[in-house]
Amino acid sequence: MRFTLSFLLISLNLSVCFAWQFPSEEWHRGEIVLTDLTVRKGELKYDLDREAVQIRANDKTETYDASQISSFVFIQRNANSLRTFYSIPYKTESGYERPIFFERFVEGKMTLLGREYVATTTLSNGMSARSSFRNSYNNPYGNGPTTTNFLAFKLYFANDKGQIFESTGRTKDVITYFDDNQAELKKYIKKEKLKLDELPDVAKLVRHYNNDLS
Repeated sequence: MRFTLSFLLISLNLSVCFAWQFPSEEWHRGEIVLTDLTVRKGELKYDLDREAVQIRANDKTETYDASQISSFVFIQRNANSLRTFYSIPYKTESGYERPIFFERFVEGKMTLLGREYVATTTLSNGMSARSSFRNSYNNPYGNGPTTTNFLAFKLYFANDKGQIFESTGRTKDVITYFDDNQAELKKYIKKEKLKLDELPDVAKLVRHYNNDLS
């Protein structure tokens, strides 16, 4: 899957600002591949909290959960970006392993995955923490502090041994997810001034490892 991560993030941010809806709240043209390899095509809506996907076609709507789905893809509405999700067994906070959805950002010896969620932040003067656009919708009565929601991502690293690590965003932790070339990666992070709590920078690091060091 090839697309520019920075374009995706900008597009997601703008779609939230102008449409007042998050991607999971809208219907998108796409398809689902079930675990028996059956393909369902139509318009789909996903719910990462419930680990479920709805798909509608020919005036019929069906719902599948992560245990029934192998993968699903769709074109992000208003962003023209292809997004790909896989259902992967993962040990949750409860201690039980079950299939959950991960979005794939970079694939290779090290694969970068993510799960989006809606975060909340307090803004001043009605300015978005993620863009320079004034959001009068959130603050119609003045220029005081306001609370707003924005789309954020939890990032995960999946190695070629099938292990998945949730990223802490800290350099000393992130480099331990890589079995080799840790010294070179640390130098690259410093040279490129990468921020490992930001998706485009983490994707750049993983691509460097896959393409130049593996």
